[in-house]
Amino acid sequence: MPLLHLVTLLVTLGSAPVFADGAKPFPLDFQRTVDLKAISTDAVELGYESFGNTKLQILAKSSDDGSKHAGASLMLTLRNGVTTSHSPKGQSNRGWLKYELNLEQRGVYSIHFSPRFTSMSARCLEGCGREEISLAEALRAMNDDELAVFVDQLEGILKVRLAENEKSKALIADIKNRALKRDPQLGRRFPVLPPLADLSSWRGALTLLGDGTIKEKQKPLTKWQDVVQTYSRQPAPSTVAINYKFPHLRSGHFLSQALTHEFIADSQALAAVMTAISQDDDYQLTIKDGDGDTHELATLSELLDFLWESGHRVEVRDERSFANFLAYTWHEKYIRWPTWMRTGVTVAEQELLFPAPHSQFVWQVTGPLINGR
Repeated sequence: MPLLHLVTLLVTLGSAPVFADGAKPFPLDFQRTVDLKAISTDAVELGYESFGNTKLQILAKSSDDGSKHAGASLMLTLRNGVTTSHSPKGQSNRGWLKYELNLEQRGVYSIHFSPRFTSMSARCLEGCGREEISLAEALRAMNDDELAVFVDQLEGILKVRLAENEKSKALIADIKNRALKRDPQLGRRFPVLPPLADLSSWRGALTLLGDGTIKEKQKPLTKWQDVVQTYSRQPAPSTVAINYKFPHLRSGHFLSQALTHEFIADSQALAAVMTAISQDDDYQLTIKDGDGDTHELATLSELLDFLWESGHRVEVRDERSFANFLAYTWHEKYIRWPTWMRTGVTVAEQELLFPAPHSQFVWQVTGPLINGR
């Protein structure tokens, strides 16, 4: 979980599992009703990563009239080398079939929809996310060597990313001292940043970008197929061990294992192009539509018009959550370390604090040429 970003284009990434021949896999999406026919006129396969004992509810609409839903079927498959499948029974309700799916094992599941289904929606009922561990629990679990490595790495990254002033020095020293003592209060209402009105001198602490500016990145190539090929040749990003001796202590974010390599490449390419086309007046993207006609796109509006006119569904979401102070993981679990902010408001003789929020715009594109997020 990242700290605060000014604007974030979220790209959920993952490795490339193996799919059945002919299937067209997409990540299962809980935020909207999915038009399955927009994905494929044939059977559709959606992927979902279970963390064990996950329960999903699927509502699927078939093209058949009445309640028999002839030929409409759903199959659940666990991709773990030893494939097990079963076809659950759906409960009919006003043209929809409701499925209750139990994903008991950890791993990536495929949910296969027969061609009779036209749309679906899903929601998670239990076991919906990766496990977390509090910072205090992680510190207690570390041995002395692991703790020393963790504190050294933490101190180093804070010194690089925070502005060099007395406030930052005091904050770093306090965090280091508390961590070495395995202080259970570290992570519980600490660190606490000043009220919003006084945050100008803490900009580095909020963004973890030093001076608060985004570093210039290399611009993507100007042909869409070349941009995609650039990212297709690169390995998917992953968490990084902070010391090779302790591979279970890492920094970064876990990747969804339910996404294909093609989806990853499209997502990274789309993010790079949208950034370049928004920030650089001289950047222009060349792309061919399904009929082979070439289009020159120089603005974000032109890119969106092209996507809509070429049969893509484009969706923008405003997603909000709470910010972690830093992104660390421990044995496949996120280390929960919230950032707190002062309000200057007193309630019941105590100052009201709140966890720092994180917000991001998520672009989701689904269609014949581009499928990414």
